[in-house]
Amino acid sequence: MNYVYRAKNLFALVIGPLLFFLIYSMPIEGLSDAGRAVLACTSWIALWWITEAVDLVVTSLLPILLFPLSGALSVEETTSSYGNPFIYLFLGGFVMELAIEKWNLHRRIAFTIIGFVGLNEKKVLLGIMVATAFISMWISNTATAIMMLPIGLSVVGHFQLKQPFSRNIMLGIAYASSIGGMATLIGTPPNIILVGVAKSSLGFEISFFHWMLFGVPFATLLLFLVWMYLTSFRSAKQDKESVLQFEPLPPMTTAEKRALLVVAGIAFLWITRTFLWNRWIPRLDDTLIAIFGALLLLVLPSGKKGERLPDWKTAGWLPWSVLILFGAGLAIAKGFSSTDLTDWMGSLFVRLNFLPAGLHHQHRFDLSRLFICTLYVGVCFWLSQLIRAQGNDEWLYSKKSTSKKYAQEKYL
Repeated sequence: MNYVYRAKNLFALVIGPLLFFLIYSMPIEGLSDAGRAVLACTSWIALWWITEAVDLVVTSLLPILLFPLSGALSVEETTSSYGNPFIYLFLGGFVMELAIEKWNLHRRIAFTIIGFVGLNEKKVLLGIMVATAFISMWISNTATAIMMLPIGLSVVGHFQLKQPFSRNIMLGIAYASSIGGMATLIGTPPNIILVGVAKSSLGFEISFFHWMLFGVPFATLLLFLVWMYLTSFRSAKQDKESVLQFEPLPPMTTAEKRALLVVAGIAFLWITRTFLWNRWIPRLDDTLIAIFGALLLLVLPSGKKGERLPDWKTAGWLPWSVLILFGAGLAIAKGFSSTDLTDWMGSLFVRLNFLPAGLHHQHRFDLSRLFICTLYVGVCFWLSQLIRAQGNDEWLYSKKSTSKKYAQEKYL
């Protein structure tokens, strides 16, 4: 197996550059030189991303080299994508995540919500799912699942591995981590990809508050439906229903109070910015709030001598690879939107009567999903721009004619 894996990587390492030079040197009807350069670069990058011939973060640096050399984009245009404001929005969210994890705020939040919701089996499951979803609104869903796993295991142990309750606790944590991530902009990385592409391609800004107007009700409904599904399985009958018991939480430390105060304050600023704070500070945006919160957390002392809430040494654990991958995805999106490749691909999809709905079925890893999200969201925007440019009537007529011709050839 190791030999096969190395052979696959070697094959991808060679095929990537060859694919680039093949597309770059081959004239394509209806596509400019700049558009062809973007297509060639993206093909190389996509192949290495999908096959993981090298680390994903290493591949994510290729646009900085390939785009300027091939004439797709200038070095200034390419590198500006790696400094996109939305990347720093997520950077601020990552610093908040480190502070929450360092001082175990997630455990206090989780047990407080579980105790409030109830301590019998169904209510414990609901409490764990609500707690997981709430935490996942502010930190990444993967980190939330890892943080909540020990809590879930302790609950399962208290109920003596009772089935299907124990299995549902684990499933509830997994589902709620993903559901909660949909509720806010910083809940999961693909949200930032969508917002970034929307602003760069359509000039439309989706604020933190406007995202939550849709995300929170949708996540709440979905969470309730999943809980109803998981609790529809009946447990084995017992003489007495088990009730969760846990020791009272210790008083909050100074560090916990300060970290919670900053995180809650930043969340309040995000939610109220558009209809409150922008009246007095018009230039304030979600990225500035995130960086303000990150700086505040890195500067404030924890209450222990010589220690801050998260120090820069702790910040070394930030997932920098995700931020670099963001930049690569946004650079590719800018390459598509800055050339005629958008129109060429859109018209090609219309002529072929094809939409790439199955792209995401081939991939397994979190970072790869970010790349797939970038391309998929980009394709949706390209098609919407094509429809808008050609006019709805003309596009519908084209689709109707294509469908009629296909039916005549196949069935008549």
